[in-house]
Amino acid sequence: MKRKVILTYIVVLFSILNSNAKPDRVPDFGQMGYTFSNLNSPEYKEIERKLDSFYADEVAKGFSGSVLLGYRGKIVYERYFGYSDKAKGIPWGPTTISQLASTSKPFTSAAILSLSDKGLLNIDDKVTKYLPEFPYDNVTVKMLLNHRSGLKDYTNFAGAPSDKPFLDNEDIVKLLPIKNL
Repeated sequence: MKRKVILTYIVVLFSILNSNAKPDRVPDFGQMGYTFSNLNSPEYKEIERKLDSFYADEVAKGFSGSVLLGYRGKIVYERYFGYSDKAKGIPWGPTTISQLASTSKPFTSAAILSLSDKGLLNIDDKVTKYLPEFPYDNVTVKMLLNHRSGLKDYTNFAGAPSDKPFLDNEDIVKLLPIKNL
């Protein structure tokens, strides 16, 4: 578990330290040291080997999923591990559908806070300023970021449709009282 957390931090740091649009109040940590300009270089091959080794260990512990690392708009590592259905022996692949659940929340929050840092968005504004069709007039961006909006947790009142193993985005939108969508 500790290795997964460390890898997540590395991926986030790659993204933050090497983006062209840098937030104004972030200290300069210097260059990352990798340009990924040559995916056949010995340096890249060593990174790739370490990632493959790390995920091989995780698969042995039961991990299944996809891993995608990008750098400046270019995919530098893409792999699929384990099974989408272990009982049936169906391997995980590029077309496997999975539920992300809350794993994208930190990335969404980081993007929103970066926009706020640049003055392009105010987290104290009501969500309806940016999404006029949002059905809750008194909810602010900050309230959503803090999970203090008062919105009901759909997982507590909605079951998966009988023809699907889990709810998808379209199912969630149908549950919310949003008009004109």
